[in-house]
Amino acid sequence: MSPHRETLPKGFFLHHQSAQRTGLLLCLEKDILMSQTQNAVIAQERALEAARLAAENLQFATLGRRVVEMRHSFNNAMTSLLGNAELLLQNPDSFSARVREQLQTIQAMALRLHHMMQRFNSLEAELQGDGVQDPHP
Repeated sequence: MSPHRETLPKGFFLHHQSAQRTGLLLCLEKDILMSQTQNAVIAQERALEAARLAAENLQFATLGRRVVEMRHSFNNAMTSLLGNAELLLQNPDSFSARVREQLQTIQAMALRLHHMMQRFNSLEAELQGDGVQDPHP
């Protein structure tokens, strides 16, 4: 035996090994707790992101519904403008060249707006796929 070993109290090595095991267990527990905490934080972040996306989707769906509702009223107004412009253009001799040109501009812009509004038909179909019904069939 070494001289150093004789000076150590009896059972020192057993106590030392036990202390090492206890320290190792404490480190493992600490790592497990940190891992669980990190997992909880990640889960909370994911839940918050999912809630944010759900709120954003709800806002877009609400906007889409409003557009579909307005589309009907807008198309009624455009039909009136277009119809009146076309009626006036049926009697071209009743107006000066300048007025006819302005009526043709009104007609062209009304048609352009009508075509723009037709693009919202796909939005309406998507919303109906989500169970939303057009209030103006």
